[in-house]
Amino acid sequence: MSLPVSAVRRMALGAPTLLVALAAACVLHERASAADVSWNTTTGAYNVGANWSGGVVPTGTDVAVIANGGASPLTLSGSTAGAQLAIGRDGAGSLVIAGSGTHTVTAPAFIGYTTASSAVAGAGSLTVGSGATLRIETGGDLLVGTSGGALGSSGTVAINAGGELFYSSPGGSILIGDTRDGSTSTAALDVAGTLTVAVGELTVGRGQGGGGTGTGVLTLGPGGLVTTNSWTKFGADVPFGPNGGGVGRLVMTGGTFNKLGTGRMVFGVYNGTGELTQSGGVINVGGASEGFVIGAYGAQGVGTYTLSSGTLSVTSGLLSIGNAGGRGTFTMTGGLVQKTSPQDFEIGEGG
Repeated sequence: MSLPVSAVRRMALGAPTLLVALAAACVLHERASAADVSWNTTTGAYNVGANWSGGVVPTGTDVAVIANGGASPLTLSGSTAGAQLAIGRDGAGSLVIAGSGTHTVTAPAFIGYTTASSAVAGAGSLTVGSGATLRIETGGDLLVGTSGGALGSSGTVAINAGGELFYSSPGGSILIGDTRDGSTSTAALDVAGTLTVAVGELTVGRGQGGGGTGTGVLTLGPGGLVTTNSWTKFGADVPFGPNGGGVGRLVMTGGTFNKLGTGRMVFGVYNGTGELTQSGGVINVGGASEGFVIGAYGAQGVGTYTLSSGTLSVTSGLLSIGNAGGRGTFTMTGGLVQKTSPQDFEIGEGG
């Protein structure tokens, strides 16, 4: 059974890699020790100090926490640099980024997150409005609807038409719906604007053992654009240790999904269940991509693809329905599938 490069690297964790990992952990510890600045009103402007604990707007060295059930609009004009985002961490909160400009965060971002010791589930929402751009760079993961303990969480991100979310973090990931220790988390990512994952992985729906289930849904409509440049997984599982399994769905009614760069676009990985429903739009698997797979890496990796309208174009890498023992189902009632890459077209490989 072939494994993703990232999995092999985890298996072969040697001393030099361990030192790097420890160094990264120290960086994360530093960020975790940054000061929390908490939203203290129901609704109000993000850039007004009186709306925050201490009377000061959080800066790049702080953690902006909105978890009191409140909502904050951040209206941009030009370029700004902001704090680590913790929207709906151990509580409920929402942030709307509007106006015309770019807001850059160089730290992890949490949208609906529950910590291991919390007695309150996290529930967060983020909206990127038309004309606004949110950039998350070199700072760690973007976690939406994720839980680190026995309680679940929920999170939503909406990228409106004309808005953009840009993510670039070496070794990082966007996780949409992730859980552990028996909890249940749900998350949704609605793309009517632009989502660019320049560096890092995108995982929608993941479980980390203990019987927990993370469910994530990415909806892509007319005019929407998603571009990824690494592993892109819907319905995944951490392959080592106790198995969990997530459920990940891509619902396409229009727009364009470009899977470029290295790695594969996979639906149903290890113990995960991945579902693709396409009734419009175009999926391009090209560049240096290693292919498009429905159901992979063992019998519990289950993927389904239902195509009624739209196009799947594979110009780089394999096209596989059931890979490395995984179970895949493809139902086509309309639309177009084009494969011009030199790699294999497989049905039921390895199982």
